Amino acid sequence: MKDVFISYSSLDRTIVEEVCAQFEQAELNCWISSRVQNLEPGQEYTDRIREAIDSCKIFVVLLSHNSIESLQVRQEIILANDRQRYGTRIFPVIIDDQLDMEDIHLFAGYVLAGKEFANWNKEDSRKELVRQMILCLSNSATNEAAEIVSIIPERTKIVGRGTELQEIDRLLQDKGKLCLTGMGGIGKTALLQEFCNSELCKKKYKTIVYFSVEKCLLRTIANDSVLKFISEGLEEKKQELSGYEYAQYKLSLLENSVDQDTLVVIDNVEPENDPLLDRMCSLNCNTIVATRHAEGRFKSYQQYAVEELKSKQSLHDLFELYYGNKLEKEEYDALDLILADVRFHTMTVIILAKQMSYFGKKPHDYQNKIQLRIEREKHLPQILSGGASDANIAGIYMQLFDLFDATTLSSDEKKVMKTMCILPTEGISRHLYLELIGESLAQTIEKLEKTGWIQNNNHGTVIMLHPMIRDIVVHELEIYIEDPSISEFVSQFIKMISNSWNKTYQENLEYKELTLSVYYQFPTPTISRYKDYLVLSKLLWILDYMDIGLEIQNKVKMLFTDENGKRMNSAEEAEAFLQIGFTCQGKGDYTSAAAELEKATQIYGNRYAASLSHLAQAYMAGGDKTIAEIEPLLKESLSVRERYWKGTISEASSCHLYAKTLSAYETDLEHAIQMEKRANKIFNELQPGGVNVSSSKYILGWLFVQTADSEDDVEHGIEMLEEAKSIRIIHRGDPYHSWMEDVYLKLGLAYEKKKDDEKAKEYFELLLKVRTNKYGNNPSKKEMLEVYELLKRVYARLGDRDGESQCRKYIKYYG
Repeated sequence: MKDVFISYSSLDRTIVEEVCAQFEQAELNCWISSRVQNLEPGQEYTDRIREAIDSCKIFVVLLSHNSIESLQVRQEIILANDRQRYGTRIFPVIIDDQLDMEDIHLFAGYVLAGKEFANWNKEDSRKELVRQMILCLSNSATNEAAEIVSIIPERTKIVGRGTELQEIDRLLQDKGKLCLTGMGGIGKTALLQEFCNSELCKKKYKTIVYFSVEKCLLRTIANDSVLKFISEGLEEKKQELSGYEYAQYKLSLLENSVDQDTLVVIDNVEPENDPLLDRMCSLNCNTIVATRHAEGRFKSYQQYAVEELKSKQSLHDLFELYYGNKLEKEEYDALDLILADVRFHTMTVIILAKQMSYFGKKPHDYQNKIQLRIEREKHLPQILSGGASDANIAGIYMQLFDLFDATTLSSDEKKVMKTMCILPTEGISRHLYLELIGESLAQTIEKLEKTGWIQNNNHGTVIMLHPMIRDIVVHELEIYIEDPSISEFVSQFIKMISNSWNKTYQENLEYKELTLSVYYQFPTPTISRYKDYLVLSKLLWILDYMDIGLEIQNKVKMLFTDENGKRMNSAEEAEAFLQIGFTCQGKGDYTSAAAELEKATQIYGNRYAASLSHLAQAYMAGGDKTIAEIEPLLKESLSVRERYWKGTISEASSCHLYAKTLSAYETDLEHAIQMEKRANKIFNELQPGGVNVSSSKYILGWLFVQTADSEDDVEHGIEMLEEAKSIRIIHRGDPYHSWMEDVYLKLGLAYEKKKDDEKAKEYFELLLKVRTNKYGNNPSKKEMLEVYELLKRVYARLGDRDGESQCRKYIKYYG
């Protein structure tokens, strides 16, 4: 461990070495990066710098024009600023006389404000700097002892913890040293406060001192209301010593004054890098330490892990205690649903009780956790204000904010917590989250789980943000899409789902909740991110969330309209029109699809083959255009793709859509077969087993049925249609998905042609289920009437009079 860390620009190397040499002549032990061997740039460099700053007592920043332009020096100052609460002293030293104080203020005024600047180029200032540094490092130890004043905290009401209290007493007797661990808010503090107030404890120990650590031990020990002595001259010491020196003096006094009749309880310990913790834990007395994560720091201590309340009755009793009234059984059933599947802390139950009491509600008034969250978010300023003091909810919330102070997290921890805020309420799989945020943060995530910031399911495969903690993080940290941490996370997610067309339905389904959560968290697209939003809408379209997809696409479209509603006619706007057209086609609204695709085609002209092909499809499905009107679009689309994208998926798509249209108009079918074979060949080569293969097989199969000269041709066509069906079910995972519609229709018609009415009936009935789902059982839809006409025909041939009669009624009433 070094005494002094020197922060500098490498461009000032000569004067830096002179500074370091004079410090060491004064027996100040220095850490300087130029002396570290094999220090690689990147993560290792950052980690080593952080470790060095964490372990030093003095941080010296050498200020020059070079250093105030250095990002590395700025980062080191930020790290040193975080360490001030642990007693690290910052000394700013000017080594460049041409440097203006205004430049320094702009560089790091928020850290260096109020600090006395030394000028290295002035001898008196240089000597005073060294003297102040030596004084800072002077040992404030004493051989004196004093009478310690017992300070016992007020007891907090606890429920269902009798066994834990007995276990604390037993384990403490065994070694005299006990470490309580457990996630934040689990109830460790309430247990310790109850234990300190118990008659058993008061009889055993003459002196009981309870430390609730305020950010760090240095500040806590220096606080005379937390650690109090009866000692002459203590007030004088406080006046003559700095805060750091006074804390050191009091700690030395404590070490000399404790004995086996003393119990010291150190609550809310954060063991990482607290320089006074080892001395506190080595006190020659009975000691209890409570921490969220021990991480090997307390190996010599007895260990006891505090767990969440397991008993429903205990949870009910705790809720009732803080709610203030008894509830009926059905209300407890509603409460159990709210608490289900979440490892709620005891503090969570208390806050839920206080929240419901404050707003005059009962558990059944909330259908889910989201309603509770919205209520908290909406009224959080009111809750935290003095107006809520009568219900004592403000005080409990302030405890929670102290317990989970997001501003104290490291940069990596803040990155994790910010991105966790945009996850679905039910969380996501651990492997997916790590894939998005990076495996390098796995240890950070594990630490946050141990401390209670993040929770997981029983198997640890799903991680989620505790709903109360989400409120705190959102309140204390800015959550916006352009934040570098969130932007990187969202961009990685967009990249992951950008190829959703070629993934199976089950693969895409894994991303559904996160897609919705990202959109609900950031519902307003921007011009710079419009492509990201269109990727989100495309995935939702594939997953049959077409209404939300359409909502996103229309928002994107409006980005390219000026304040007067005038369109910009840009390629970006055309892309939105294109996506809207696709979605309207998927919903069966071919008129709207054609209107949107026409706008896209007008902007793109003949440059964008996809808009031409899909406009042709919309016209075809709408049924009000002739093949003579549509075919030029298809020819131009294929011509563009043959010219620029020969042998690619794009060329295959144009061939496929051309063949599909000729098939629908039952014209030039031999040419259609040749084009679909060409499409199928490319799809099989580039995307074997993919959905595009399914699409080409179903059109090719149907073309063989359409042009059949023999029963063998029909059989061959049916084989290809069945294969297309199987691929689609594998990819979509749902036999009633709207993408099965065309396949079922063609299979039913093919089996009719084969005179296999049972199989035809099977596929027409499947088609009825698909279209009922797709059109919401709208009886006036022509697509629904078409199915009943097909079924009526098959039922009649099979002699199914009831089925035929039902179809006739439907057609009569709605046709």
